[in-house]
Amino acid sequence: MNNTNLLKMTFLILLTVMTPLFTSCSDEKLETPKEDPVKEELGKYTKQILVYDATKSNSIELLVGSDDPSVLKLWNSSSFSLEKKEKGQKLTTMNWELLQNQSKTSDSDDDEMVAAEIAYTVIAKHYENPTDVFVLVENPPYQAASRGWLYSTFYSHAIEDQTVTVNVYGRNFWKKGFYSVSYKKNSGSSWSSIVGEWTRIKNNEEKNYTRTPCYVMKARRKYKGTNNSVVIEFEY
Repeated sequence: MNNTNLLKMTFLILLTVMTPLFTSCSDEKLETPKEDPVKEELGKYTKQILVYDATKSNSIELLVGSDDPSVLKLWNSSSFSLEKKEKGQKLTTMNWELLQNQSKTSDSDDDEMVAAEIAYTVIAKHYENPTDVFVLVENPPYQAASRGWLYSTFYSHAIEDQTVTVNVYGRNFWKKGFYSVSYKKNSGSSWSSIVGEWTRIKNNEEKNYTRTPCYVMKARRKYKGTNNSVVIEFEY
């Protein structure tokens, strides 16, 4: 065997041995983190928003979505506030500013025109004290004279075999708020209704719903005017 043939054979042997190593490295690089299982529920367009509490020491990351990119563009970190909840404190005792929007928009239930709709879920929490509890409050970025109903949907974490409680609180005297709640028992389940659309919640009224096991829960809210007619809190 001449030197040329010997070199060719040596090269082929090395290539055969090294190919699995190259393939393995290539596969590793192609791996990407698993998508949030709720993401497909949020709408065609999504973005992440970082929301801080008043001290700037605690924050949460939200994944916010909408089918309308112009609506999604309006929402940013100032469109939410993170309010600390003391241990055992109920939503009814929290001192949120009451946004009394008295614009002349109609609250007629017959007028079903949709002005805007978003959905969101918490994807990460950064708390100085891991045992602290914070409530996420919407500060809608819409104009006071927005015509039609405004909708938002808040999704809980998606985890198998958990217990989820949703607290729904009516927050505004001047504008009616409506809500609905549904859940998936496990990842293969379809949505099951807990409270049908649309249920009225009055000012200073609180409703609580718990499911075990629960994979994911969602609470929808419907309101008019730039107000906190409905506040949603999830407990795990």
